[in-house]
Amino acid sequence: MSERSEEATAAERAAATYRHARREAVLIMLVWAVALIYTVAYCAHYGYQDGSGPLQMVWGVPRWVFWGIVAPWVAAVIFTIWFCFGFMADDDLGADQETHIAHGEGRLDAR
Repeated sequence: MSERSEEATAAERAAATYRHARREAVLIMLVWAVALIYTVAYCAHYGYQDGSGPLQMVWGVPRWVFWGIVAPWVAAVIFTIWFCFGFMADDDLGADQETHIAHGEGRLDAR
């Protein structure tokens, strides 16, 4: 393989790794923003009531805490498990620099 084609292959790998990382970061930020907006809006609407009626409970916690904090938290954990094991790409980043040093192919502080 020529040096030019090796450089092109390395550039294509780097571009694919960048695309995967960018796609993953955008998805995480979108899910985070949706969770933030939902949590703040739900808790602001249902958490600040006049207190004239009885406090509704779900599993021993106020209803607004359960649906405004606990439920989004559980949803975030489920999303994280799916994201890590089903969506996130495992890109090859090449050989570690320490591997090359161990085999006498260079120095760690080479500039």
